[in-house]
Amino acid sequence: MTPSLHDDMPRLPRTPAGSAPGSTGPARQVYLRDGFELTRVIKGGYQLARQYSYRTTPESAEADLEGMSAAVAAGITTFDCGDIYIGVEAKIGEFLRRRRARQEPDNVRILTKFVPDFADLTGVDYEFTRRIIDRSRQNLQLDCLHMVQFHWWDYQTPGWLEVLAHLVRLKEQGKIAQISLTNFSAQRTREILDAGFPIASTQVQYSLLDRRAAGELAALCAERRVGILCYGTLCGSFLSDRWLNEAAPERPFREKYSRIVDAIGGWDLLQHVLRTLATIGHEHGVGIAVIAGRYVLDQPAVSGIIVGAHTREQIAQAGAVLDLELTPADHERIAETLSHLRPLDGDVFDLERDLNGVHGSIYQNRRSRHAESAEPSPIPEIKPMSTNPPHAARVKM
Repeated sequence: MTPSLHDDMPRLPRTPAGSAPGSTGPARQVYLRDGFELTRVIKGGYQLARQYSYRTTPESAEADLEGMSAAVAAGITTFDCGDIYIGVEAKIGEFLRRRRARQEPDNVRILTKFVPDFADLTGVDYEFTRRIIDRSRQNLQLDCLHMVQFHWWDYQTPGWLEVLAHLVRLKEQGKIAQISLTNFSAQRTREILDAGFPIASTQVQYSLLDRRAAGELAALCAERRVGILCYGTLCGSFLSDRWLNEAAPERPFREKYSRIVDAIGGWDLLQHVLRTLATIGHEHGVGIAVIAGRYVLDQPAVSGIIVGAHTREQIAQAGAVLDLELTPADHERIAETLSHLRPLDGDVFDLERDLNGVHGSIYQNRRSRHAESAEPSPIPEIKPMSTNPPHAARVKM
């Protein structure tokens, strides 16, 4: 069914696992403000960006679109992307265009971002904001963006409330359906909510290893009915069968998440976590990544997790997260294992904002992406898709 706009529709899942109306298993969808509907597992787009991927040929672009169709066929109809993920909005826009051409259901929801460059923060006025939002609308081939998630690099540079006001103005013009945040601390999120801004969700890093969001932010979001969307849930694949009983990588691997592993106590403690997850996974007939994803999905105020699932195997694994129900005993075993880890300091994204620190230094080259995509992002020429490809099964919601 299509999302309802009735105020009495459930918005956030109960924890540890919500149930969809009339169902006996875990909820596969969640409703945010105004009945805005998401699948609780969200297909990520970060890995498809030109600056992070070698996937720039027509064949790889076609494979990316096939992965999107496979996700929809598996019931994962919410995609995450960003204005600074170069080329990804355009790929998704082409995917949506093809769905419309085949007269397939209009049930795919796109969550994009607005991330002004660090150097531009003092000049992000209404016209700057409108231009970037219009570019995203053109790339995604949407008159109205389903959701825009707003990030602000530097709290020492004021202006984020004014930019949110610009986004509200664009929302009132019908260019944005939902406004959300990403990487804002609990304190700043509270200030934004207290100022009356209509925030649907906040996207933050949240995993078994990084539980900074589980404290004040989760309590605030539960109180104010703001959904938490989690990225980094598998910690760059470190929370998967791939690394169980393996030695630490000798060369830098997924540096952002390698530093998280170091911060919580190192490789031996990671192995302790992986062994616990593997034991529980064996009992349920699933892999470590499924257990890791489900545990986060069951946490208070969490509405969804974002996973970089692009192959059919990865998409099947992501779908298994939606179907799994962990027992109270499972949760207790995982919580006991996590009690041995060293918690990360501060609130969400605090460590990453210190650009001279261990965690923030890797963002030095990630703060300026609008200049690289100042025009609508092109995609490689893609071979025409057949009218009824076998992987594009229609999904009724």
